[in-house]
Amino acid sequence: MDSVVSQLVIAALAAGVVTSYVVSQGQKPPTALGINPSPG
Repeated sequence: MDSVVSQLVIAALAAGVVTSYVVSQGQKPPTALGINPSPG
Protein backbone atom coordinates (compact mmCIF):
# COMPACT_ATOMS: atom_id res chain seq x y z
CA MET A 1 0.00 0.00 0.00
CA ASP A 2 2.77 2.41 0.96
CA SER A 3 4.59 1.79 -2.33
CA VAL A 4 1.49 2.71 -4.32
CA VAL A 5 0.98 5.89 -2.31
CA SER A 6 4.63 6.87 -2.70
CA GLN A 7 4.43 6.32 -6.46
CA LEU A 8 1.37 8.56 -6.66
CA VAL A 9 3.14 11.24 -4.62
CA ILE A 10 6.21 11.06 -6.86
CA ALA A 11 4.04 11.25 -9.96
CA ALA A 12 2.19 14.26 -8.58
CA LEU A 13 5.44 16.02 -7.71
CA ALA A 14 6.86 15.29 -11.15
CA ALA A 15 3.72 16.65 -12.82
CA GLY A 16 3.93 19.76 -10.64
CA VAL A 17 7.55 20.35 -11.59
CA VAL A 18 6.81 19.92 -15.30
CA THR A 19 3.80 22.23 -15.08
CA SER A 20 5.79 24.87 -13.20
CA TYR A 21 8.58 24.69 -15.80
CA VAL A 22 6.11 24.95 -18.68
CA VAL A 23 4.34 27.94 -17.12
CA SER A 24 7.69 29.64 -16.55
CA GLN A 25 8.41 29.17 -20.26
CA GLY A 26 5.14 30.94 -21.09
CA GLN A 27 3.35 27.91 -22.52
CA LYS A 28 -0.05 26.51 -21.62
CA PRO A 29 0.21 23.36 -19.46
CA PRO A 30 -2.43 21.34 -21.38
CA THR A 31 -0.56 21.92 -24.64
CA ALA A 32 2.82 21.02 -23.18
CA LEU A 33 1.48 17.91 -21.44
CA GLY A 34 0.07 16.71 -24.74
CA ILE A 35 -3.59 16.86 -23.71
CA ASN A 36 -4.47 18.86 -26.79
CA PRO A 37 -3.82 17.08 -30.10
CA SER A 38 -0.86 18.66 -31.80
CA PRO A 39 -1.32 19.56 -35.49
CA GLY A 40 0.66 17.34 -37.81
